[in-house]
Amino acid sequence: MLNEIFIKHHQIGLRIIGAWPTCPLIMGYYFGMGISVFLMIFAVWNVVEVYDDLEVLMDNLVSSIGCVLGLCKITIFYLKHKSLTLVINTISDDHLQNSKCEEPRSEVMLQNSTRSQLISKCIIVMYNSMNMTYVLRTLASYVVDEVQDRKFLAQVTFPVDARQSPLYEFIFIGQVITASICFNSNAFIEGMLVTAVLHASSKINLVQREISTFSTTYSTNMNDRTLTLVALKRLVQKHLEFVKFSQVIQEIFSPVTFFHIFSLTLLQVTSAYLFLDGLEKGSEPIILIHNATLAMSLLVSTGYYCIVGEYLTNQSEVIFNDLYNCMWYTFSNQDKKAVNFMLAKAREPVHLTVGKFSNLSLIYLTSIMKTSFSYLSVVRAAR
Repeated sequence: MLNEIFIKHHQIGLRIIGAWPTCPLIMGYYFGMGISVFLMIFAVWNVVEVYDDLEVLMDNLVSSIGCVLGLCKITIFYLKHKSLTLVINTISDDHLQNSKCEEPRSEVMLQNSTRSQLISKCIIVMYNSMNMTYVLRTLASYVVDEVQDRKFLAQVTFPVDARQSPLYEFIFIGQVITASICFNSNAFIEGMLVTAVLHASSKINLVQREISTFSTTYSTNMNDRTLTLVALKRLVQKHLEFVKFSQVIQEIFSPVTFFHIFSLTLLQVTSAYLFLDGLEKGSEPIILIHNATLAMSLLVSTGYYCIVGEYLTNQSEVIFNDLYNCMWYTFSNQDKKAVNFMLAKAREPVHLTVGKFSNLSLIYLTSIMKTSFSYLSVVRAAR
């Protein structure tokens, strides 16, 4: 069942961090993280050396912050692998129950699973396209430029001449590994976010069905207390399952979202600055394409988080509306109390937060864009 729900890319990522059920942590996680952290030391060293050259500093910050972000996010996922395993098991159990259900199957769950796989694949293509622009830019420099002018994927400073062969080739391979880990970490995490949120939407649909079932049961079998109690218990159970599932999602993605939004606000400014500065100076087309692709992808990635947060909030409000419109005023006093408790819980919709500071929404996306343009204006004026 799990192989049908999660695409191969996600299965590999979950196995690497030890969150795939019945699969222990793969040692490749420590190997990849070790190479990445080692190379990041020299990238940070380069930031210290070129801080007085704005253009070079900005180029370094784009790659360095992006790599640090990817490493931080995958580390958070590793630390929260137990919660992530709980999410995976819940999704698997719900799909299994849906496939064995004697009642009409929830087509919404199947549709959301298909949508999540499609969106996840698009995210993987987007991030690996960004990674490819770094690789192509570096390969072009390797073929065209003189040895002393060779470029790296990320600007680094070594205590020896790193542009001489074969040291340059070894560093290039290590940086490709680091970039692949960081870009695919972001793609993996964002794919898991959309998978979890769409499944939460499926659970909301199940709650809606139980509300409808309970209302129908109460109106047609008002005198049969056993049937109405069974329907009410199922409704309460489905609602509590949704609440618990949404709380786990919030716990996992709240710190991830904080690092993502904070870092990408800086990266949007730097990548947009490099693109505009390149246009004015007449830089090489491959450099302009690289910076333009990066700026647009970062904007899409930021908007993606905000849209997902807005979607989950809007979907969770449906529960309150359906409960309020289910003719609860015709129920017995005991049933009214149960519905009132659910109404009180559903009154506050579910939110994805940025480190519990602010709610992700389209309004928050507008605020991020305004902040990014303000920073960009300041940087260009400072030049």
